[in-house]
Formats: sequence, C-alpha cells, structure tokens
Amino acid sequence: MQRIIEISKKTRAPAAQICAAAGLAYSTFRRWMRRASAGLPLVSSPGPRPVEPLDESKLFSEILALAHGEKRTHGTGGLYEKFRSSISRRDLYKRIRRVRGMVSRMRKGVIKRFRWNRPGAVMATDTVEVKLGGSVYNVQTMRDQASGYLDAHASASVPTDLWMAEKLGATFASQGAPILLKRDNAKNENGSAVKALLDEHWVLPLNSPEYYPRYNGGVEGSQNEIQAELEKYDVPAPCPEGHASAHVARAIGNLNHKPRKNLHGKCACGVFHSGDRFAIMSKRKRVKLAAELKARAARLLAQKGGDTPRQARSAWRIVVEEWLLESGHITEKRKHVLPLFNVKRCS
Repeated sequence: MQRIIEISKKTRAPAAQICAAAGLAYSTFRRWMRRASAGLPLVSSPGPRPVEPLDESKLFSEILALAHGEKRTHGTGGLYEKFRSSISRRDLYKRIRRVRGMVSRMRKGVIKRFRWNRPGAVMATDTVEVKLGGSVYNVQTMRDQASGYLDAHASASVPTDLWMAEKLGATFASQGAPILLKRDNAKNENGSAVKALLDEHWVLPLNSPEYYPRYNGGVEGSQNEIQAELEKYDVPAPCPEGHASAHVARAIGNLNHKPRKNLHGKCACGVFHSGDRFAIMSKRKRVKLAAELKARAARLLAQKGGDTPRQARSAWRIVVEEWLLESGHITEKRKHVLPLFNVKRCS
C-alpha cells in the first residue's frame, strides 16, 4: 500500500491506474487505506469473527429511522459500524433495501405481485354464488396460495361469521393451520367468531386493500373454475343443501387433481401434500412472529406519521409481505410459473 502511495506522489498518476498496472483491485487498496486510517491491521486474520447476538427489533428501528430516498439511504455506514459485530455488511444492506422498499410502498401505496413458494404457509378465502338445480348457493372457498389446493363448503344462506369460523376450523383440523390467511374486508370474514378462531390457532390475517380485488385474485380465479366445473353437471331441481355440498365436493376433487401448467404438469393435491402441513410453524414461533410483526407495523406507521385505520392496515400488509420475502415464503412475481416442488403421489 505504501509503495503505491509513493509511486502516485512521484508520478502524479491516479492510484486506481497504478493498482490496475500492478494487478491489484482498487477496492482492496481503498479498504487498506480505510483500515490504516482507523488504526486497524490491513489484513484480518483468517477464520470467522466472534458474533454477538443480533437484536432484530432494535436493528429494524434503527434502519427505519435512517433517511430513505427512492434509491439510496443515508447513514448506512454509521449503522454498519454500530452493528458490525452482529451482522455482515451484505446482510445489513439487504435489510436496508427491504426497509427502503417498505417506506417507498407506504408513501406511494404500491401493490406488489408475488409468487408463493411454500405449500401450506398462506391460505386465502372468499365467497362465491353458484347455481345448482335452479337454486343459488354460497360457496366458501379456501385455497392454498402456493399449490392452488382447494377446500370449499356450500350454504343455502349468506354465510355468517359463526358458520365461516366452523368451516375454517374444519379445514385447519384436516389440513393444518396456515401462518397467514388472506381475506377480503367482508363483515362475515372479519367477524368476532373468525377472529377468535384465528387467535386460537395463531393464524395472522392479511386483508386485501380496499377497492383492489386483484390482491386476492388467486382464490377468485379458483372460484371461476368451480363455477365452470359445476356448469358441466346435470343437476335436477330441486337441489337440497346436502346434494349441493356433494356436487361442490366433486368439483373440488376434480380441480385438485387436474394437471396444472403453472405447477409443471403436476396437480394441486400432489404439490400440497408434498410436506407435513401440521409442521409449518410451531406455536412458540407463531407467538413470537405475531409480536414482532405488530411492533414493526407500529414503528412503520409512527415513522410515516399515519393515524388512520386504512394506513394501519397498509402498514400491517407491508411488514407482513416483507417478512414473507425475507423468509423465502414468497418472491416478487416476475414469471407465471411456480418453482419446482417435491411431489407425493396423491390418492
């Protein structure tokens, strides 16, 4: 390093040019200069450094407090020095980019589209009307986001939150409780009975933005398929509720075993049952996750100065989606084909 400095002074050539001629990366020379000015050894001893426990909550607060622009964040160097004993520079900057994206989305109200990677982690629900034998039935659909695996229940009347909680509970008992439940803002899907069920199983809600039905478009697409499948059946009138439930179950079974292009020719049943649905996440981890995400949402809302229910829902949705990205449950959608899944043969 000293030799390069001397040559640069004598020839007045830029240090970068001298480094290139010597076959030395200019970034390495710059790193040596920084370490020398800080009184540190130019080359660190080999082997991993001692790592201190990382305070995730404190780190998130510190990142959120930085000055975030659209493409850059000021103060990252000082933050790295503060946490360098607990996290690598690469991981820290990755988190900073994520938080900067959160702040930008909160500011602009941007909605992202995602690809769902882990079967059983996120479920979506919605209600659709179908005609069977001249009668109109309400079908409550539950759809696994990653595999598209369906479960559904028919009702002759408009579903109440009590009825919906009962059917959701039956789905959780047979398939395992997801980490998140995507839903619309209908009263029956957000009633006290449904809330009690989600609290019992530590399932976190993820509501669609107002006036943006495409956010829950996956389950709505499945509902269109259910309607199209039921139209193929010759259902005599009248059609009692018990018969309607049987027809809906038949349609669901056919759709769950239909080869899908977006599943690389596999069926939803085989993909969904490729892993243990009851081992998605333990109760202890669910409790910890709920507390952490609620704290993140509160800090994001406070940082942006929001105080309306709509802003609170937006903050919650953003931090949940960012956690899903961090954990690998989802990736930002760029292609229409899902990743390759391990598949068991379904019965």
